[in-house]
Amino acid sequence: MEVNETHPRTVALALASAAVILLQACRDEETTLPAASDQGQHTEQYAPDWLEASENETPLAFLARVTQTAPRSISPSLNRAAATYDDSPRMVANRTAQLWHEIRQKDDPPMAIYVLLNQLAMRQDAPDHSIGPVIQHYRVLRAQGHPHDAAMQAATASGKGR
Repeated sequence: MEVNETHPRTVALALASAAVILLQACRDEETTLPAASDQGQHTEQYAPDWLEASENETPLAFLARVTQTAPRSISPSLNRAAATYDDSPRMVANRTAQLWHEIRQKDDPPMAIYVLLNQLAMRQDAPDHSIGPVIQHYRVLRAQGHPHDAAMQAATASGKGR
């Protein structure tokens, strides 16, 4: 059996071609992906306020601050919504604040935060589910043209939003 040797020149040419292709792919990726600073600016448009786990502010104080609502008006509704989901009160406050800002930009007159919390607390099969999918389901329904009340009712109905 005869083995053919590969010429060093052929190997060098193949390696050089592969390198050129890889470099071009990297260059294409750099021009199509947004810079990290651009991604941060995009995120800030959708999440103007966020309560980090490391912060000392309570979820109640956070919602009161970002919605400019008296804490005593929010407290029972936040407690009910936080008990409805398998998320921390901080995460419920964060997701609700995001949604409240979105609704406020779209709807007139704006909705009170405690009304939104009470609507989110209507989820019927809650304790082992997250609030995130419920809110996402609501957003999809609104994008499809459903009015707020119908979208909220469908998103919080048993078995929905998963």
